[in-house]
Amino acid sequence: MKSNGEMQDQYQRERQDPDELSTARDKLSESESSAYDLSNQLSELQLKYKVIANYQDAELARSASKARKEVKGRGMELIQGAIVFIQTETARTELESDIKEYKSNLLLLDQTHGEDFSKEQERNELKTVLEENEVFEEFFTESPPLSKSGLDWAGASDPVELEASIVPTIIPEAVTTPPEIPPSTNSETVVIEDDDGSDSKVPSEQPTTGEPGETETAAADSVDPESAQPELEVPENL
Repeated sequence: MKSNGEMQDQYQRERQDPDELSTARDKLSESESSAYDLSNQLSELQLKYKVIANYQDAELARSASKARKEVKGRGMELIQGAIVFIQTETARTELESDIKEYKSNLLLLDQTHGEDFSKEQERNELKTVLEENEVFEEFFTESPPLSKSGLDWAGASDPVELEASIVPTIIPEAVTTPPEIPPSTNSETVVIEDDDGSDSKVPSEQPTTGEPGETETAAADSVDPESAQPELEVPENL
């Protein structure tokens, strides 16, 4: 059998169990409320995460497009720089070739002229060549142009009045034609003997072969009065 002490201990434990149960229930309700709060916080955090993720994606897309544009611009700059470099290289090679050619020309000049070469001599030769060219140009530039007369080319300052010589107009004389004269006839009596011995007189008309009735016309050369007048040259500046 149990002793009294054991019975008391068991009774006390049974009295403590409801208290522990109530405390456990309180703790459970508290844990449930805290779990609900935590779930709400979790949902809020998830929303915030989604917003942040969307913003991050947008920023990434923006930065990617910006980076692509920068890369494209730098690529164009690189291409332009390469083109400029090629152009400068070609110009440099051309200049070097020109310098070499000039050096070779100078060497040839030194070899040809030698000690006789001098700047004064070259200057005098150039002066003579220039003077010859000037004389040649003056000879051709001082010739009268085709559109001007000799008076204008001679440099006449005052207008020259050209006096036209008066040429009489030749008028052909009128040729008078005399009237036609009919030929004269001679009336003579011709005696003809008939068979019976009687004479019969028949007048006969014979044209006189004297001067013919022809009119003499004077053969005058036809003269054109307009062609007889000389052509006058009038200067353009009058």
